[in-house]
Amino acid sequence: MLKLKKSGVILSIILAGVSNHSIAQTCLALDQYPDEWTGYTVHNNGTVTDGTTGLMWKVCSEGLSSSDLASASCNTGGSGATFTWTTALQQAATVNSTGFAGHSDWRLPNVEELNTLSANNCHAPAINETIFPVTSSLRYWTSSPYAGANTEAWTVNFNLGEAGTIARTSTYPVRLVRTP
Repeated sequence: MLKLKKSGVILSIILAGVSNHSIAQTCLALDQYPDEWTGYTVHNNGTVTDGTTGLMWKVCSEGLSSSDLASASCNTGGSGATFTWTTALQQAATVNSTGFAGHSDWRLPNVEELNTLSANNCHAPAINETIFPVTSSLRYWTSSPYAGANTEAWTVNFNLGEAGTIARTSTYPVRLVRTP
């Protein structure tokens, strides 16, 4: 039994005998849950702006690139790069040293910001695959340290759309954001 939780709503989905690697994205009917993926503005430079939060996101996870920025397709022949929490924080500075899409103020999102990309009605992954293609169903790092243990930090798991903590020495993907 997998549980999706966001904004106080808990959905239960039974997945019998299926591994996470073989599950395709599954979305529940929008007549039961509101469409949480409206209001995105896709720019032709590898970025997208969320009209609800005002945040601008890189379309591709770090380590992936868009060969056709207008269609927002991310590729490298793999699943992108993974980072420890410390190197994830440093990745933003690396991107900012040369800039991306004309901006040099990219950063690792905090847990609340990253969790806005997940949706109640989808899982595996719980993110809009049209807007954010090739998103791993793994956890993604946030900039938020975990107050309960100085060796852990917050992540968002896009398989389920849940936030949780993990050791900072673990390696996971990164998606960068900026505040316009």
